[in-house]
Amino acid sequence: MPLHRAAAATFLGGAGQQPPATRPTTDRQQYNRITKVICTCVRDIMLALIIALICIAFISIIASLIIRPRSPRFTVISAAIAGVNVTGSEFKAACNLSVLAHNPNTNLVIWYRKLEVLLLYGSDYELSGTTIAPMFQSKRNQTVISARLVSDDVDVDNDVVEGVASELRRGVITFRVRVLAGVRFKRGKWVTKKYKVKADCDGIDIGVLNATGTGNLIEPGIQCEVDMI
Repeated sequence: MPLHRAAAATFLGGAGQQPPATRPTTDRQQYNRITKVICTCVRDIMLALIIALICIAFISIIASLIIRPRSPRFTVISAAIAGVNVTGSEFKAACNLSVLAHNPNTNLVIWYRKLEVLLLYGSDYELSGTTIAPMFQSKRNQTVISARLVSDDVDVDNDVVEGVASELRRGVITFRVRVLAGVRFKRGKWVTKKYKVKADCDGIDIGVLNATGTGNLIEPGIQCEVDMI
């Protein structure tokens, strides 16, 4: 057979052949592809969560600016003290106190997450304190907070000893009451950020009998000065 025919036959025969089969994908390539898909999904989910949290925080800030919460108000409505005694550098007394808490907000519930009542003397000397259970206060509501403050042989400065002894002889002891609270405001499911409330009630004058060390608040209805941050 002539060479050019043989070459043509070889060319034609080669054209009819199937191309070589592709090599199957390896397990390593499949693993890399699955890992890439999983990483992409996790990244997208994390990004969506971050965006959602940013949106919630932004909405809360805007809502707080639009609906500005008003701080609660406090009034000391009664106070009774018993067993007042100063011996050496120790002060002893038990005080039953009632404070009226008022929520002035027309559309917000106050959530008292932390509530503490302190009995002070002089500028800022703490004689006793107690913690009140957390509570909710509905809008435009007034709630009486009852606190029992016991000072059992508390070590005090000489200024306190002399001051209490002098006022005890005079028959009127002037205390101070402080209310500390950690609050949030609620409207439906929407909850504000945390606020710190500090209420100082000055001029708690209690008429005391020197012989028994007992007495009551002389003028009920003492308004407290409130700061909220």
